[in-house]
Amino acid sequence: KLLQKGETTGVFQLESRGMKEYLKQLEPNNFEDIVSMNALYRPGALGLVDSYINRKHGREEVPSGHESVKKILSSTYGVIVYQEQVMQIAQELSGFSLGQADILRRAMGKKKKDEMEKMSTDFIEGAVKKGVNRRYAENLFDQIEKFAGYGFNRCHSVPYALIAYQTAWLKAHYPSEFMASIMSADLDSTDRIQMFVDDCKSIGVKVEKPDINRSSYNFKNLDSGNILYGLGAIKGIGESLISRIIDSRKDKLFKDLYDFCLRVGSNRINRRILTALIGSGSMDCIGDRARLFNQIDSILRKAEQTTDRSNSQIQDLFGEEDEVGEKGEGGGEDNFDIISSEWSALGFYLESNPIESKKEEVRKMCGLNISELKESTHQQRVAGMLLNFNVRQGRQGRYAFATLDDTSARLEVSIWSDTFDTFRSALKKGQIIVVEGVVEKDRYSSSKDETSYKIIAEKIFNFDQARNEFLKHIKLSLEPERDLDKITLGLKQLSSKGNGSPVIISYSGSEASADIALPKDFSVNFNDEAYLVLKKLFGSDNVELVYHARPYLH
Repeated sequence: KLLQKGETTGVFQLESRGMKEYLKQLEPNNFEDIVSMNALYRPGALGLVDSYINRKHGREEVPSGHESVKKILSSTYGVIVYQEQVMQIAQELSGFSLGQADILRRAMGKKKKDEMEKMSTDFIEGAVKKGVNRRYAENLFDQIEKFAGYGFNRCHSVPYALIAYQTAWLKAHYPSEFMASIMSADLDSTDRIQMFVDDCKSIGVKVEKPDINRSSYNFKNLDSGNILYGLGAIKGIGESLISRIIDSRKDKLFKDLYDFCLRVGSNRINRRILTALIGSGSMDCIGDRARLFNQIDSILRKAEQTTDRSNSQIQDLFGEEDEVGEKGEGGGEDNFDIISSEWSALGFYLESNPIESKKEEVRKMCGLNISELKESTHQQRVAGMLLNFNVRQGRQGRYAFATLDDTSARLEVSIWSDTFDTFRSALKKGQIIVVEGVVEKDRYSSSKDETSYKIIAEKIFNFDQARNEFLKHIKLSLEPERDLDKITLGLKQLSSKGNGSPVIISYSGSEASADIALPKDFSVNFNDEAYLVLKKLFGSDNVELVYHARPYLH
């Protein structure tokens, strides 16, 4: 029942999202179909996959042919699926010896097209000698040649299919246990953990952030719908330290940062480790992330002093301080970035996403979310966080494939060599990028019920570059009660001397109103910092970003 719904994991899910859709069409009811589908599902073989499915359901007729070929291919509906079938056909139809058939198999396995061409003559002539129509033999060898590009043997397909079948059952009946186990097996692979976390979301299993008072080294299933993140998957946190944390909390839970440092041992932890734990969300149970971050130095000093006094058995005349101030002793730096710190600690965004705070601006800049894209011959513009980024080497230079996520959907991006060379500096994982290009259907990911798209990138910008590239102007509404001297000084400090975005002041008084374009010397090189300054000067609701029209037509 699980496989009929296409709910699979193991090989099927990890190799391609498209397999799930093919399984929905196939509705397999026996292990033979699973084995065949695993053998067939390779790039370039999708037409044969469709034929296999359609013939199984009677929507397509199984072609007639030589009796020996029909017998060999009867279990796979006339579709060549395994190398063993090719060997049998060569023996039965063309009179190949076992040795010749094995040479043909090796030529297929190693993708040796030259050897395949040499054997073509022997195959066709051998078939003709046995009374087979020459045209039929030629067409059959053409199919075999096409099969050689992706085919492999049955004994290779069976174990993979068996694993897929078994893991599908586990995932259906014990989803949190299964997903917790496979994530624990890949603690060192950020990309795979991110993929599994996304998969958990798709099946309704929540992955909770790590917690120093509850988490183990591995991922832990809490119940059928919840998994607790493993401390071992936090970057820079070793197994021995985690063991110490778990041992230290056995009698009672940690109550604050000082308590944690003191009980775990100030000699075992440092600023880097605490920053990673705070950034990952592991310490949310004992305080606000920014406040904890600003206390790190003073807490570490205090814990070290307490440990030293305890070891030397010297009593402090004035006793210990009970509390540490909001920013710690001597003040602290109020510069903790929750989003970037989570990325640094986990390698991806578990709870935070940088595009969440920019959705309104992205809508103005691009016009559409990823989920709203449609195929078009005109260029379109789209923004999203760069999730995956794979560079490959081709004959004409390096090219890449990337994945964008704007929380509404994901989009595959093809970046060919010329574009890659020009815009390589903007491609950084975890950052928001803006892509201009032509949107096409993605035939590998599309299904019968749902169409997926990809974009062929022609221009790529990081978010600040895109702002300054596409901003028409910044419109600032000036309220009469605002401090003009302070505003003038602030605008001068933000000035890019003519290299930024134009600024328009919109003034409304009791007797008149007007929009005033400021001189080029007051143009602003717009970024997040400049945005905050303008909001403080004019008010949060008085800063409007006006973008140029989108580069596509309806």
